[in-house]
Amino acid sequence: MTPALWMLLVGGIWALAFGPGVARRTEEREKIYGGTPAKALNLIACLILVSAPAAIITGLFNGIGLVGALVVSFSLFAVGLLLMMAFSAIEGPAREKNADKRSITNTWTEHDARTSGL
Repeated sequence: MTPALWMLLVGGIWALAFGPGVARRTEEREKIYGGTPAKALNLIACLILVSAPAAIITGLFNGIGLVGALVVSFSLFAVGLLLMMAFSAIEGPAREKNADKRSITNTWTEHDARTSGL
């Protein structure tokens, strides 16, 4: 097996093992208002970004070299960034549309500031 195939295999296994958990945690932190397309883009971006470190380390151990590993890492991060930009293009207008439906409990009032003890 070539080093590039090993990188894809290990990166893919790592992504399938940890990517959905990362996507789930991002959805728990911030509700996604963009529907299924936004959730799908978030999941795919998380899969790609999570796979990058495992693929790079595998490539370094399999002799692809530092330059090859850097090319792979920047490529994966660039694809992940493009997917996150597409996600934000869908999510931004949906958040603005649903701004009035968001919980009032997320706001910080003067009373909260005075009683927080900070």
